[in-house]
Amino acid sequence: MDSSDTSRSTLGGRLQSLLHINPWSWIAAFYVIQVLGSLVVMQMMGILFAKIALAVVFLILGASIAIGFRWSDPSDRLGPWKWWVPVILYASFIFSLSNNAYPEAVPRFDTKIFHPIEYMTLGIFLTMAWHEVSGHRGNPFVILCVLVSGVLFAVSDEYHQAFIPGRSPRATDVLIDSLGLALGCILFLLGDRMIRRSKDELQSPRATGPDGRRSS
Repeated sequence: MDSSDTSRSTLGGRLQSLLHINPWSWIAAFYVIQVLGSLVVMQMMGILFAKIALAVVFLILGASIAIGFRWSDPSDRLGPWKWWVPVILYASFIFSLSNNAYPEAVPRFDTKIFHPIEYMTLGIFLTMAWHEVSGHRGNPFVILCVLVSGVLFAVSDEYHQAFIPGRSPRATDVLIDSLGLALGCILFLLGDRMIRRSKDELQSPRATGPDGRRSS
C-alpha cells in the first residue's frame, strides 16, 4: 500500500469515527457552537446582550438537555418524542431572535447569511426527528415532512416579524430559509446513509476472515 492509499484509508477511518459519534453529542456541539457564534456576532455588531439573552438561554438549554439525553438514556427508553426537544428549542431560538429589530447594531457583513445557517441547523434537527418517527416510510416521506413543517415555521416567523417595530416580512427570506432546510435535510440523510453503509460493511462476511479477524 503506497502513501496515498494510506492517507485515504486514514482519512476514511477518521470520517467513519466522526459519523459514529453519538448523535446527542453532535446536537450538543451544534448548540455550543451557536452559543459561541451568537456571542461573537453580538460583540462584532455592537448588539446589547439583553436583546439576545433569551435566545442564548434556549441554546444553552438545548446543549444541556442533549448532554443529559446522551448520558441518561443510552438505550432510548424515553422513545422518539425526545428528538423533538432540539427542534422546539432551536425554533424558539430563531423566533426569539426575530422578536427584536436591533437598531443599535452596526452591520459588518450581510446578515442574510444567518438565514441559511439557522435553517440548515433546524433542517438537520427536523430530519432527525422525522427520521425517528417515520418508521419505514422511506426518505421521500421524511424529506416531505421536513420541508412542509420547516417552511410553515419559516412563514410563521416572517408573519410574526410584521408585528415587530423595525422589521418586516419578506418572501425572499422564506425562500432562503427553505434552501437552508433542504441543505440540512440532505446533509443528515447523506451522513445517515454513510453510517448504514459502514455498519453493513462491518457486518458483511467479507469484512472478516475465517479466523474472525478483519480482512485487509
